[in-house]
Amino acid sequence: MVQLASDALFCDNIGSTSSNLQCCYAHDQSSPICLKNFNASGDPTFTGGCDGGNCISSCQNTKLLYSSEQQDDPYMGNGRAPIRRYLTCANVPAMAGYLSQHVLEKNVSSTVSRYIPQGATKDDMKAVTLAVTDCLTNTCRNARNKGSCRSSCSAVNLLTNNTSPNLQGLNECLNSLCTGGYHSLPWADADVIGIGVCICNH
Repeated sequence: MVQLASDALFCDNIGSTSSNLQCCYAHDQSSPICLKNFNASGDPTFTGGCDGGNCISSCQNTKLLYSSEQQDDPYMGNGRAPIRRYLTCANVPAMAGYLSQHVLEKNVSSTVSRYIPQGATKDDMKAVTLAVTDCLTNTCRNARNKGSCRSSCSAVNLLTNNTSPNLQGLNECLNSLCTGGYHSLPWADADVIGIGVCICNH
């Protein structure tokens, strides 16, 4: 049976692979990848991913989503904070959808419901989806060689529908941007910020 990222509950290696996404699926919630990411004792999916325990609210906030964490020592830190936050937020619409359908097993549901409130609206999901996709499209638009990412980072490739990002599309876009070297770099612009580039109104 071919498993599609569009059917996934959660994928945890978005952007780090050219094709082989590691995903947890609702029809197999006891798989190793599900157990790893929905571990009630550690909550690795959400630790550092959402501030204040409300991923719906946090993941709509592009200023928070694309900012790093403050650190006292400028030479310490591994830069993983915004990556962890982005990976969590990219998966929020799928997790919220499965939670609202009441198809999650008890241990997964108890973990997810601590961070994603029941009853998220379509507008909430649209806002999260826009936050995790629009920046990537803008990143490619500002790249020195747009041809290397234009297809993979197009809006049509990044969306499953207007309330859900296409995780495989996000993977392809991020991978093309992160492995594009010089061609993916933007021309200098003081208004451009984000994982690579993001033009946001703050």
